[in-house]
Amino acid sequence: MKSKYFLRRLLVAIPTFLGITLLAFLVLNMAPGSPLDAMLADPRIAAEELARRRAAMGLDKPVLVQYFNWLGQLLRGNFGFSYSTQRPVTAMILERLPATVALSASALALALIVSIPLGIYAAEHAGSGRDYVSGGISLLMMATPNFFAALILIYLFSIALGLLPSGGMYSSSSVHTLPDLLRHMILPTLVLSFQQIGGLTRHMRSSMLEVMSQDYVRTARAKGLPWRKVIDRHCLRNALTPIVTVVGMSIPSFVGGAVITEQVFGWPGVGTLMVTAINARDYPVIMGVTVFIAVAVLLANLLTDMAYGLIDPRISYQ
Repeated sequence: MKSKYFLRRLLVAIPTFLGITLLAFLVLNMAPGSPLDAMLADPRIAAEELARRRAAMGLDKPVLVQYFNWLGQLLRGNFGFSYSTQRPVTAMILERLPATVALSASALALALIVSIPLGIYAAEHAGSGRDYVSGGISLLMMATPNFFAALILIYLFSIALGLLPSGGMYSSSSVHTLPDLLRHMILPTLVLSFQQIGGLTRHMRSSMLEVMSQDYVRTARAKGLPWRKVIDRHCLRNALTPIVTVVGMSIPSFVGGAVITEQVFGWPGVGTLMVTAINARDYPVIMGVTVFIAVAVLLANLLTDMAYGLIDPRISYQ
């Protein structure tokens, strides 16, 4: 039954993926400007040469024809070549992907490590002053934009205190070592996880309160089980099921936040590559990054469904 369920999910993901790429391609071509803008600024280039280059790049064809040509190349494993650097798009993305994965995974791990205990603590003290303080801080974190949090942390820890580097992945004056990488990861990881910590804490609190009100929890308390055992054995596992959904749905937020965070901190990841490609109107790179993001989000949703069965065996994949 599980194999049939996941096969259906994979089949549903195919039109979803095609819809994402088609929408991205249409929006990209509706935006003002083109990759030829830099050439148009050069008065020495003749109109015939511009027309030849437009035809060579396939930009003279209708948008839908361009899309299906690109899709045909994609199905053959060819992401094309960058207009700006003439390098394979796949190689450019794979160079940047490890930096983005490391940053996003660290931010997600930090968000879970901090928010789950805080959510449990707030639920255990529901209605108290500590609960209100925790809720206020969570709402503040959720409402704070990434770039604003980045500027505050850079000023405090890099400029005022001089404890942490303000940007980059490694120090320019040292070899690439793990301790140096970890020092540079602290601030962008904090910024990328900032809003997620607030949101996950609120969801964890709500989920715990709902589970704590169930009859089986009251029965366990009536039998004389210590409160900590009731939390660990009866509440936590059931309360984590909705959190899996929230984490799966937050993957696009991590990806979108990584674009801003990488740009602010000069982190050489896929987000920085995306911004550079957008500024240069580099269509192949933009679509290549879009494909990687779409695949990551669809896989995250599929893995979320798989995690349901691991956390709660009562879930049936019908």
